[in-house]
Amino acid sequence: MLIFIVALLSTYCIGKTGNNDSKRLSLNERTSLETAGKIIVAYVTSWSEVMPDPNYMTHINYAFGHVNETFNGIEIANEERLRSIVTMLEDKKSETKILLSIGGWG
Repeated sequence: MLIFIVALLSTYCIGKTGNNDSKRLSLNERTSLETAGKIIVAYVTSWSEVMPDPNYMTHINYAFGHVNETFNGIEIANEERLRSIVTMLEDKKSETKILLSIGGWG
């Protein structure tokens, strides 16, 4: 529930990701932003192949997970896509964090 609330309150889309290296966040800049309580979040959906460059953000909000029918676990939409994002971030040794949006339209 806490993840949902944090994701809901802090989510906004990054409209332009571009390839301008001068806008990439260094580890020090990420640390400074997070220490100052500021984060840059990208909203990434399970149904789209669009993936913003994680060097421009501190967090990824992945949509969606749903509570399962027996209410004892979570089902993640397009789990393979989420795994590929996690693997890509690990390969790049990225400090970008991933949040899972719980809920949605149905």
